[in-house]
Amino acid sequence: MRKSLDVSVAAIFLDSAEPVAIEIAPDLEGAEWLRFAEAHAFMKSPDADEIWIADLAGAKWPLQGDFRLPDSVARFLAVTSFGQEGRGRIVVLDKAPRSKTPETARILDDLALIAAQHLALQERLQAAEDNEAQFRLLAEASTDTLVRGDLDGNRLYISPSVRTLLGYEPEELIGRKATELTHPHDAPRFRELMLDVREGRLDVAISEQRQRRKDGSWVWLEACLRLTHDAATSAPNGYVASVRDISRRKELEGQLQWKADHDDLTGMASRAAFDRSLSEMLVDAKADQSDLTVCYIDLDRFKQINDLFGHQVGDAVLVETAHRLRSSFGKGALIGRLGGDEFVVALSGMPGEAIRCAERFLAATERPIRCAPHEVVARASIGISSAGQLGGSPGQLLSAADQALYEAKARGRNTIYVFDQHSRQDYLPQRDQASSCG
Repeated sequence: MRKSLDVSVAAIFLDSAEPVAIEIAPDLEGAEWLRFAEAHAFMKSPDADEIWIADLAGAKWPLQGDFRLPDSVARFLAVTSFGQEGRGRIVVLDKAPRSKTPETARILDDLALIAAQHLALQERLQAAEDNEAQFRLLAEASTDTLVRGDLDGNRLYISPSVRTLLGYEPEELIGRKATELTHPHDAPRFRELMLDVREGRLDVAISEQRQRRKDGSWVWLEACLRLTHDAATSAPNGYVASVRDISRRKELEGQLQWKADHDDLTGMASRAAFDRSLSEMLVDAKADQSDLTVCYIDLDRFKQINDLFGHQVGDAVLVETAHRLRSSFGKGALIGRLGGDEFVVALSGMPGEAIRCAERFLAATERPIRCAPHEVVARASIGISSAGQLGGSPGQLLSAADQALYEAKARGRNTIYVFDQHSRQDYLPQRDQASSCG
C-alpha cells in the first residue's frame, strides 16, 4: 500500500484511532509518525470526504490542535474514507510535499475500494460466524433434535439432544437413514412420506412414528420436515427436520381413545366402537365367504332391580353380566354395551355357535349375583341375526337382532329367538345339553 503511492507512511483505521494496518518506511521514527496518523485519521473536511494537504508547512487547518511534526519531517497528509458511512479511513503521510495528480488520486481511490471490499468480506464472514454461533447455541440448547439430511434421507447433521431422545451420540447417526430405526409398522408410511419430500411433492411434512432407542426400547417421535433448495439453482438439495418425543402425548391420546371406545362401567366396547368394529368384521366375513352372527341381549326386569335395591346394586349386576358374557362367548367375540342393560355381541361363524354361546350365558344367569347384603338373579332375553341370511349392512344386522330380542321378550323372556326373514322361529335353551364356546 505504501509503495503503490511511494510515500513514507500508509495506515488503515476502522472505527477507532488505532490502526488495523500500518506501513512505515524503515528509516523513520515509527512512534511519532503513528501518533500523527492517529491524531488525524478521523478529522473531516467541511466540503469533501477526502482530505489532501499537499504541503503541511505552515498549514493551520485541518490539523488537530497545536500538534505538529517538524516541517522538515512531515510535509504531506491525505485522508480518504471507505466502507458504509465512511467507517474506515486510509491515512497517507510523506516527508515531501505531494501535489494531487490524476494518477495518485486513482491509486488512492483504488486502495479505498480494495479496503472497502475487504471490509465487506470481513463483515460477511463475521455475520456468518455469528449466525453459526447462534445456530449452534440454539441447536445445542434446544430440547428438540435438529436434523439436516440429503435427498436420500441420509443424516448430514444431528444436534446433541439426540443423546436424550434416542441414546446415541450424534456421530453414530451421521450418514444413516431414519428409516433404519423406524418401527416396522410405521416404516412403510414414513418411507412414502420421505419419497414425497425427495421428489418435491411435499415442501413441508409432519410425520409421527416409533423409533428404536439405543437400549432397544421404542419411543414415539414427531418430525416436522421441510424441503431445502440450492441457493444458486433452486433445485431441492435435502431437508431439515425438528424432532421431538411425543410419547406422553401418545399415551394420553391412547387413554382418551380407550375412554371413547369403551364403556366406563363395564370396560366393554362403546356403541361407536362396536359399530366401527362390526363394519370391519362384516367386510372380513364377506371377503372370507364366512358368516357373522349378532346377538342382542337385554336383562329381564332390570328396572325392578334398580328400584328395589338401588343403582349401586344395579351397577354391580351390569359389571357381573359383562363378566359372564366374556366367559360365555370367549375372547374371539366382540362385545359392547349399548346403554342401560342392553348388550350386543358379534361373533364370527355360523349361527349355531352363537346359539351355543348364548345358551351358556343364559345358564350362567341362573346363578345369583351377590351384592351384600343382597343376592340378585338377573336373567336375560337374547335376539340373534346372521349375515348369512340378511347380508346387507351392520345396521340391518343390529335391527334384525333387536327385532328378535323383542320377540324373545314377548314369548316370556329368559329365552333366545333367532331372526329368520323367511319363517320366524324361536329357540328355547336346553339346560341339559353341554355346550362350549372358544
